Amino acid sequence: MFSRAAGMLRLLAVVVGTALAVLLFPTVAHAHTEFEGSDPEDGATVDGPLEVIVLSFTNPAVLSGDGIVLLDAEGAEVEATLEEDETEFTLVPATPLAEGTFGVRWEVRAGDAHPIDGTLTFTVVAAEPTATPSEAATGPSPTATPTETPPTALDEALEGQGGGWVDPTRFVSRFLVVTGAMVALGGLAVLSAIVRGRPEELRAVLGWVRIAGGVVAAGGVLRLLVLAGSMPSPGDVVESSLGTASILRAVGGLALVLGLSLGTDGNDTGRARHASSASSGRHWRGWGRSVVGLVGAGMVLVAFWFDGHTASRGPWPLHAAVNTVHVAAAAVWSGGLIVLTALVWRRHRSATPQDGAWLVAGFSRLATVSLVAVVLAGAGLAVLVLDSLDELWTSPWGRVLLAKMALVAVVAALGAAVHLRLRPALQREPQDPSLAGRVRRSFSAEAVAFVGVLALTAWLVGAAT
Repeated sequence: MFSRAAGMLRLLAVVVGTALAVLLFPTVAHAHTEFEGSDPEDGATVDGPLEVIVLSFTNPAVLSGDGIVLLDAEGAEVEATLEEDETEFTLVPATPLAEGTFGVRWEVRAGDAHPIDGTLTFTVVAAEPTATPSEAATGPSPTATPTETPPTALDEALEGQGGGWVDPTRFVSRFLVVTGAMVALGGLAVLSAIVRGRPEELRAVLGWVRIAGGVVAAGGVLRLLVLAGSMPSPGDVVESSLGTASILRAVGGLALVLGLSLGTDGNDTGRARHASSASSGRHWRGWGRSVVGLVGAGMVLVAFWFDGHTASRGPWPLHAAVNTVHVAAAAVWSGGLIVLTALVWRRHRSATPQDGAWLVAGFSRLATVSLVAVVLAGAGLAVLVLDSLDELWTSPWGRVLLAKMALVAVVAALGAAVHLRLRPALQREPQDPSLAGRVRRSFSAEAVAFVGVLALTAWLVGAAT
């Protein structure tokens, strides 16, 4: 127990050291680009004819996706020219807008390559004619109170903006890095704190962690290629926060692949090989020989500081700290469960003692702490990202977040069932084959649900608010 605790402390020291090195090393400036306002303002009513519409941002931005589109009340595109001036975009309609309700759908990319999109609507009213002398004497003619009709077609056209869904390559690269990072970090946690077995079994678990590191590296490289294709020069890629995140993942993932060691100890190899129970076998002792791999794990964790809303919304230091807790806890819970699921199936195929009581009891403790940390840190991130509570159901990002929260609740319920029902039964009958089968099925169901959670997380990491 002492050696496992010491190992976890070493991992924590490596992560903290890596974080400090990244902070102290000169890196990109984190200027947050946000939508500042428009003229006319969203929801405004202005006198016609209207000749220009201006959109302003807090820092330089470039067009992305469909760019900036002007729409009429029927949702049809209105011909207009666009003038760009770093932080300001000016739409000039081919014909000045005389009367009606109009909308603007916009999508730009910030200097850190983070996408930002949104919509606005405004109403143009016709200028009143000059009164004649007789009308001036008798007063204006009474007019009927206008009845406002919701521009349904315009609303549908505005809701059709692409946002975070338009580029499947970006989504795939994010899914790879998120899933790989969770499995690699979570696998290391359960390998050091829970998994006990034969050397060949520990070697298999360590191999899964290495594969996950390779997935992270591949996702980082793919993301770099995507950025290189969308930014003016390689220097711009390196200087952007998303470029920093991608480089950290590519290098950190490669370090995980090449820098982890089994740490074989010849004094207890034979005893572990002939152990009758997996829990009586040896645990991982590769800390001292895996410094490169552990530094890679720290780089993969720190990479989440430089993308998603951590890079685009402030305050950055607070957001990065909360995000670290959220990612680390989520990795232990989700990635650890996925690795344990693979382990129980491997034991089933090789007719190795399942030892479900040991695995369920050990992981229940880790999962409980991780769940509390995930919920608290996730709530903190939502407060930092969302401007108001109603954005949870009125914005695409908020609705996806609600879907993710619902799926996490499903996983938590499945885990609670394992803890409350299976664990006592396993303690009474630890080698019961039927209970071992229930453990495999329960772990598998949770792992599949977690894949859905990770897919939604990949969308949230790169989506605009």
